[in-house]
Amino acid sequence: MNGLDLLLMLRCEIPDVLVLFLAAKDRLEERIAGLTAGGDDV
Repeated sequence: MNGLDLLLMLRCEIPDVLVLFLAAKDRLEERIAGLTAGGDDV
């Protein structure tokens, strides 16, 4: 299981939980994937 899989699972179980990513992903596509999966841009 990777971080995006975990995020998708969390969003299904607890939709209101805030999720902050700390990752070494630096490509724009990877950052967009994290936000699209439900990561918060707070």
